[in-house]
Amino acid sequence: YANLLDDPLTALNKVKEARALDASNETTQIYESGRLNMIILIVAGMFAGLAMGYFISRSVTRPLARAVDAADRLANGDLTVSIEVTSKDETGQLLQALKSMVVKLESVVSEVNGSADSLASASEEVSATAQSLSQGASEQSAGVEETSASVEQMSASVNQNSENARVTDGIATQASREAAEGGEAVKHTV
Repeated sequence: YANLLDDPLTALNKVKEARALDASNETTQIYESGRLNMIILIVAGMFAGLAMGYFISRSVTRPLARAVDAADRLANGDLTVSIEVTSKDETGQLLQALKSMVVKLESVVSEVNGSADSLASASEEVSATAQSLSQGASEQSAGVEETSASVEQMSASVNQNSENARVTDGIATQASREAAEGGEAVKHTV
């Protein structure tokens, strides 16, 4: 009776071992297939991450490089900088701010140039007025010198006339005295 049960149990054991071996082989295949799939996914994820990192860094560094180039050109006095804004992210906002700064700088420089031109024009007018005043002062100085010379001549003439009047007065006094003496002499004679 034990042999009767032993044979089916042995057969059952062999079936169990065969199934266990099949399950083990199947599990090993699933493990190796899963491991291979995981390695492929990890490698693909790494490449995808590297590609995304590259594109993200390029999308950030390109606009920043344009912003740095524009700032350098502005620092060197080049107001013809043309800045194109193509995005609305932070780098786009930075480029928009630089573009606005260029427009404001151009406006300020235009105003300063206009003021400098106005100042130069006013300076030329002041210079012309100063030359005109200088010329007028020179002419007045010459007129004063002429007037002074005329006054000196008139003073000399007045002095000469005064001297002549004294001489004439002396002569007239002497003639009057002589006439009086002559009149006395005539009176005595008569």
